[in-house]
Amino acid sequence: MNIINGLRKTAWMAVAAALLSSLILTAQGVGQQGTPAGEQLYRGYCAVCHGERGDGRGIAAPSFGGKIADFTNPEYWKKADDKKIAAVILKGQGRMPAQSVSPEEARAIVEYMKSAFKGAYGS
Repeated sequence: MNIINGLRKTAWMAVAAALLSSLILTAQGVGQQGTPAGEQLYRGYCAVCHGERGDGRGIAAPSFGGKIADFTNPEYWKKADDKKIAAVILKGQGRMPAQSVSPEEARAIVEYMKSAFKGAYGS
């Protein structure tokens, strides 16, 4: 029972961190397209689950049973394209909720993901 309560607490803390990050990013005027904005958006919305390195090992990943997309895996990039990734960001999929970003911000996140994870891991 304590393990479940601990996971719930961790998940709530992760959600709170993501919300706080999104408020900070909004206050800073983040949202312009490009890798710098995409990196900040990724860190604010995605890293809590997917990890700073994109390996699916973010702080909230255990609350999802460890089944989080690993952007460092070349197999991920064989199945994904820009439109599919942006659609998942905007609409959610499975246990991943939709993110409250604009289509332009979703595209900036995708561009950052490709530059940081796809190219870095030889896929």
